[in-house]
Amino acid sequence: MISYLDAVRADYLPGRLRGEVGRHVVPPLLRAAAARGLQVEVSHALSDFWQVCEADPGRAVASQFVNPAVNPGAGPEDTLFVMLTRAGRPVASSGARLKWVPGTLAEAIDDGSLLYPAGTPVGYQGYCHAPAARRIGGWVAVYTAFWRHPNENANDPVPMHLTVRLLHALTLGRWGYAWAVSFAEPPVARRYARQVWLAEVVEAGAGWSMMGRHFDLSLVAVDRAGLLGRLADPRYADPAARLHLPPDTGPVPS
Repeated sequence: MISYLDAVRADYLPGRLRGEVGRHVVPPLLRAAAARGLQVEVSHALSDFWQVCEADPGRAVASQFVNPAVNPGAGPEDTLFVMLTRAGRPVASSGARLKWVPGTLAEAIDDGSLLYPAGTPVGYQGYCHAPAARRIGGWVAVYTAFWRHPNENANDPVPMHLTVRLLHALTLGRWGYAWAVSFAEPPVARRYARQVWLAEVVEAGAGWSMMGRHFDLSLVAVDRAGLLGRLADPRYADPAARLHLPPDTGPVPS
């Protein structure tokens, strides 16, 4: 694991937004975590993420993006993983993988190359009927396999907000991608996609059949410009308002 602030590198952020992220986005998120006794950790190692995901067989499809056996060459240039811990115990986590999609996202889902760049396993079936997936291509950041400890309050949105917002700030600073996408079960997508992931598009019609199971998923997507604007806009990204925290003007926790 590496510390969050050491992991931030603003290579791809325009100058104005670089300052916005540094002054107005990251510090309130870190304060929001500290107010709940949470520590923020960041990793580029799939093994860190996989330890969390492999204990949850219900995430079989999403977890393939962070399965070291499927992605042996993953590293800092294409992998980011944010974990919240409390007293050394994992509380919540979320990750992102940077993927090159030479055609369209729909084609990459259908032929399996999005999940399995080295070749699809026997029995793989993929199909995508979401219209937006036919417009998405190039460098795509896939947000994947959000996890929350089962002992945490299921109605508390704070861990999801914090892990995803921190992941947004980190990936936007390190990667130059055209789209950020995720795949979620329809009720989850309807509830959280715009509020938490700051998405522009929520469409049904992306799915996989694997290991004898069918996964009915919705496509959640936002282009880079839209995500930058939303992340820096306090109406979307101010955790003091969104997470019901009192304003805090004190020092940022180290």
